[in-house]
Amino acid sequence: LVVRLQPEETIYWKVQNKVPGLGFEVQQMRMDLMYASRYEKKLPEAYERLLLEVLAGNQSNFVSAAELDASWRIFTPILHHLAEQRIKPEPYAYGTRGPVAADALAHRYGMTKFGGGIHPCVNDTPFKMAPVRAPSQ
Repeated sequence: LVVRLQPEETIYWKVQNKVPGLGFEVQQMRMDLMYASRYEKKLPEAYERLLLEVLAGNQSNFVSAAELDASWRIFTPILHHLAEQRIKPEPYAYGTRGPVAADALAHRYGMTKFGGGIHPCVNDTPFKMAPVRAPSQ
C-alpha cells in the first residue's frame, strides 16, 4: 500500500492477480486513486487544510497531549538504544522498494518480496509467522 501526500497525491496498492483463463499465471496489478486525474478541483497544499482547521478550532487531526506523552515514553528508550549502539538506518534510493537488507529480513522469516510488497508465501505454501522475539538486553 502506498500513500503519497506530495507532490502528487496518490493512493495505490499492488496485488498479485490471477490472469484470466485456464492457466495459472499471476501478475502484479496496481489499483489506484490518483487525485489529479480523478478530480478536477484544485487540491489544497500540504498544510493549507491543517492551518484552516486550526483557525476553525478543529483538533481532530492532531494528537492529544496524553497521546504525545505516551508516544515519547514508548519511543525514547528505542531512540536511546539506537544512539548508544550507533545503529544507522539502511540507506536506499528514492522511489525504490526500500533497503536491500529488507529482502534478507523477509527471507529469514520465509517470506519473499515481489515488486512492491511482502508476500507471506514460499513455493505456493502459506507461511506461518514465527513468534517475534524481543531484542536481547
